[in-house]
Amino acid sequence: MGAKSKASKEPPKVKEEEIVAESEEPAPVEQEAVEEVPSAVTPPIILETPIEAHLAQIVIESFGDEEKDPLFTGERTVKYHGGHVYTGEFEDGKMHGEGEYTWAHGLKYKGDFENNVVSGMGTYMWPDGSVYKGDVENGFRHGKGTFYCADNPSIYSGEWVHGKRTGSGKICYDKDELSYYIGDWVDNKKCGRGFRQYPSGSTYEGEWFENLRHGQGTMRWAGTGECYTGQWNMGIQHGEGTQTWMVDTSSQLPLKNEYKGQWVDGKREGLGVFSYASGARYEGEWKDNAKHGYGKFFFKDGPSSQVISRTTVS
Repeated sequence: MGAKSKASKEPPKVKEEEIVAESEEPAPVEQEAVEEVPSAVTPPIILETPIEAHLAQIVIESFGDEEKDPLFTGERTVKYHGGHVYTGEFEDGKMHGEGEYTWAHGLKYKGDFENNVVSGMGTYMWPDGSVYKGDVENGFRHGKGTFYCADNPSIYSGEWVHGKRTGSGKICYDKDELSYYIGDWVDNKKCGRGFRQYPSGSTYEGEWFENLRHGQGTMRWAGTGECYTGQWNMGIQHGEGTQTWMVDTSSQLPLKNEYKGQWVDGKREGLGVFSYASGARYEGEWKDNAKHGYGKFFFKDGPSSQVISRTTVS
């Protein structure tokens, strides 16, 4: 009789959606690429040491005309030892004004020069077809500019500091701009606040650190109605957070399951409350995404609610 009474108090069998590992389906927390541009174009572009007037006869191989005065002013084409070529404006023998400098290995710069230094507005063109257009200072991409990567269809447009993406900017990873990030950058990495849309259509909005979701943020999975809002640590849910799973969206009041509580390494662990779409609720301890430890079930039995306490729930 006692066993029968105990059995009658078991909570209703309500399907509970599980959080899955990032690498699994159906709704993984998508991994973030650490490096999105080839390393060959990531380092800052520094113009080779400019010539000085008293060294002109040594480093200049040939002029584009008969004049060989090292302190000339005007437009000239000058070829330097090593195969580098400059065509453009000079002032007192220095590259100054608008011009085009081509390195022997194929890199080109076209734009402003100030006293033999790349500074102002200009365009860098790499041999592989990559292009940067925007502000430059002392040879670096510095200020606002747009970088087009040839090895993959990514485009970054925004702020730069000494050759690195730093400040506010947007990077698109495909030509249709279905996969992109817009937000804060530090030293070529997502850091601060930003919004990321993934190729699947899933989105994350919140805080970033070292190219990873880190801090407070919200992830929404495309096509599943799942959403997590809370704390993140190095790319995964960790700390306090709330995750919801849509069960039925056909009615005026969509039905959903919801977990609100503690997370450890992407899993429900610690204290948390799971509210079922049916109206039932579990409050208690969790471990490895499962009820584990002390907890209470609140479930509907007609118009009233019943409570079950346990020393161990699994």
